[in-house]
Amino acid sequence: MKKYFNLSIYFTFFIAFGAILGLIAVSDLFVVEYYGDAFAVCGNIIKCLSPIILILSLGEAIRTQYLIPMGKDMAYIIITAIIALLNIALSCILIPVIGIYGAIIGTVSAELVGTVSQTIVCRKNIDFKKMFLSMIPFVIAAGIMYGTIIFVQRWFNDSTIDLIIQIIIGGTVYVLVVIGLFLLRKDYRNNIINYVKKKLKKGNESKQEPLVEISIEESNEKKEVLENE
Repeated sequence: MKKYFNLSIYFTFFIAFGAILGLIAVSDLFVVEYYGDAFAVCGNIIKCLSPIILILSLGEAIRTQYLIPMGKDMAYIIITAIIALLNIALSCILIPVIGIYGAIIGTVSAELVGTVSQTIVCRKNIDFKKMFLSMIPFVIAAGIMYGTIIFVQRWFNDSTIDLIIQIIIGGTVYVLVVIGLFLLRKDYRNNIINYVKKKLKKGNESKQEPLVEISIEESNEKKEVLENE
């Protein structure tokens, strides 16, 4: 179970950090391009809501890998109720004061409390040190991607084509940096090398097996010929 949880955490961090920093980098252009200048404020809203991608993804991984399989359905129901009630309460308090940003704070805070609560329930099964260390390469890669997009924006205009090009550039940089950082780590590099060696070994064995069978058949045929003579 821990093996699959670790894989899901890596995938979660890979998608979440890339999406968060990518949205923050292009949200202003995206909103204006697709919705018009009247909705320009939505760019800031997207930036403020973007952390919820990581919060929800991490909570989903913990819930599906540990909370539900361990039979903690009641804890899941209680946490879900707490999320809903906290969201409503914070929104009612903050929306009259700071408007849409009150709803953002209520939503993000409630989901964060829910994910933290699920993590506490499953704390005996989760290696927190390993989990937090595993996010470092993705944070670094996402930061480099964000800086790259901001840097190249000076050479682009506000158009759909330019937006797509920025997304492609950012995504390419992110993936390449993640791969590079993982290859720099000796344990991951050794795992990749061992995996490739196993695949090559299996391929060679599969190629050699028919030759062995053919040689056995040929020897049997020779024996039959000699016996007949």
